[in-house]
Amino acid sequence: MPVSGKLESARRLPTMLYSLSLGSCSLANTRVGDLSRVGGMVMIIPIYQAELCHPSIRGTVTSLQQFMLGIGALSAAWISYGTFF
Repeated sequence: MPVSGKLESARRLPTMLYSLSLGSCSLANTRVGDLSRVGGMVMIIPIYQAELCHPSIRGTVTSLQQFMLGIGALSAAWISYGTFF
């Protein structure tokens, strides 16, 4: 196994163990679960948007979606910070 494969396995191991301890029956369920979470959606939605949009506004729509994700994360961080005390 190449070094990069070993590093990737070591990086994924805690996530896999955590997922398996929460009720996933196998490694396959863990992999399918990765695509249904927010990270998978963040990866898939811009591709879907790019397929649906007119070519002249494709870049604007996909970049706006990514920008709004950042604005949402920023808002969530400040709201969480403001309500912490």
